[in-house]
Amino acid sequence: MMNIHFIGIGGIGMSALAQYFLNRGAAVFGSDLVDGEMIKLLRQKGARVKIGQPRAGNINRNIDLVIYTSAVAKNNPELLAAKKRKITTQSYAQALGRLTKEMTTVAVAGMHGKSTTTAMLAVAAVAAGLDPTVILGTRLPEFGGSNFRAGRSNLLIIEADEYKAALLRFYPDVAVVLNIDREHLDFYRGLEHIKKTFRRFLSQLKPGGAAILNRDDQNLKTLLPASFWRTGGGTLKWFSIYDQEVDKIKKVLKVPGRHNLSNALAVYQTLRFLGVSSKKILAGIGKFKGSWRRLEYKGQVNGAKIYDDYGHHPTEIKATIQAAREILKANKLKAKSSQANKLWLVFQPHQYKRTHQLFTDFRAAFSGADEVLLLDIYSVAGRESAAIKRRISTAKLVRAINRKNIHYVPSFSRAVTILKQSLQPGDLCLIMGAGDVWRATLLLTKK
Repeated sequence: MMNIHFIGIGGIGMSALAQYFLNRGAAVFGSDLVDGEMIKLLRQKGARVKIGQPRAGNINRNIDLVIYTSAVAKNNPELLAAKKRKITTQSYAQALGRLTKEMTTVAVAGMHGKSTTTAMLAVAAVAAGLDPTVILGTRLPEFGGSNFRAGRSNLLIIEADEYKAALLRFYPDVAVVLNIDREHLDFYRGLEHIKKTFRRFLSQLKPGGAAILNRDDQNLKTLLPASFWRTGGGTLKWFSIYDQEVDKIKKVLKVPGRHNLSNALAVYQTLRFLGVSSKKILAGIGKFKGSWRRLEYKGQVNGAKIYDDYGHHPTEIKATIQAAREILKANKLKAKSSQANKLWLVFQPHQYKRTHQLFTDFRAAFSGADEVLLLDIYSVAGRESAAIKRRISTAKLVRAINRKNIHYVPSFSRAVTILKQSLQPGDLCLIMGAGDVWRATLLLTKK
């Protein structure tokens, strides 16, 4: 039996990989700074996890392998202890990448929509009888609230994270790329660097593999020359919201938004390549009802519906607002109401450097909402400098937008007070961000 220690085991990807190894019979140990729901789930499955600052003593002499998250610093005491004892160490991407070489792998990539598309693909693949193993960046009710599913076939479905070029560790049989955008600019030098990374990723397709690409994304349309595919790069399949399958998908799709229609088309083309019939694919797509923190319904306050979402990039904000508008319109039609209901947005910017580098994009991101409450920027440990914190703030962003419906709110408690005083029956409130803004959702919906 293999003994594996995970540094940062509570992360959404790390916890899924830990469950994979638990399912394979490994003894799993781990550490993390804070406790949480995923760690509770891991303990229930047999993992032994220590909470608190990293300690060299957490690495015992029986450990065979140490897997660490990309957020772990090079001077992490546990990582240093493992290297000192000559224990094999692998990053999360390296460990997952090894699985992609051993299994028939579908890897879903792109700056936006990976988790939702991977989740939808997983649900549809299970419904079609493909029985995949799934490693997710979100939690699914269909998987008992977990981010992992153990399958009995050799099919593996994963997200291909682009941060720090992690996706270059993966060797898929099918590579799904949803979009390319200016993101993670604390690592990438710019759009061309991002495109170069995605070109390399697609060049790592296994023989006989396929790339499923979004024709509606301008950066993808020009990513690779036609000669790439003529010289053995693999099979190229495009999807677009103008495809003939759109009307059929619209009839079964349960999640709102133009972006989710595009995601469903990616799922459709992927499963068609894997040999699944159109009828089975549509039935599977129809079973997907959403996932954790992706426009997730959390309850009502004053008769207004509250939704929670992980989105933190301007492109994601605009797409989620558009989807929320669809919900608001459908609710109004259902209630046969002539009342002018409002769309409220509470947003917590994530990372000072991202807010600074995409400042112009953020200025234009909130126009689809009626009332916007902007919280202080969430500081990401180990990725922020004092200099950038002096240059950017939420207050500066609000002043730059200069609209009466955009408000700077410095605390969760103040935002919750405003919402409880202002929300009306039929309104929709969307609470967004990748930091700890979910705490505001809990405060607002707490009975």
